[in-house]
Amino acid sequence: MQVNTYNVCARPGSYVFQYSTEPREQVTFSVPDDVTRECEAEGKQIPALPNPDLIALHAACARVAYLSGAAKYFDRLERDTEETTVLASDGSSASLLHGLLSIVPACVATAA
Repeated sequence: MQVNTYNVCARPGSYVFQYSTEPREQVTFSVPDDVTRECEAEGKQIPALPNPDLIALHAACARVAYLSGAAKYFDRLERDTEETTVLASDGSSASLLHGLLSIVPACVATAA
């Protein structure tokens, strides 16, 4: 396999493939030559490619979430988030709000 090339693993119908006109089995990350030349000309650092260890960690976490059933919860939460524009005044959307707030990182929640 090529350097910075990764297999795309997703179940059929997932959002990974919904927004793509041409679903791919692999993706290769690279910095375009014109960006490299522009950065060098301006004395800027060339953008870094994704860290392979972090991509592997993300894939492992996604696999565990999928196998544990947590992926279904997050899929439903994402769908509900996209479909809901306001919270219900009768409190029936409390579970949606709770779910969204529970995934906010603690550092973001305390920084506000």
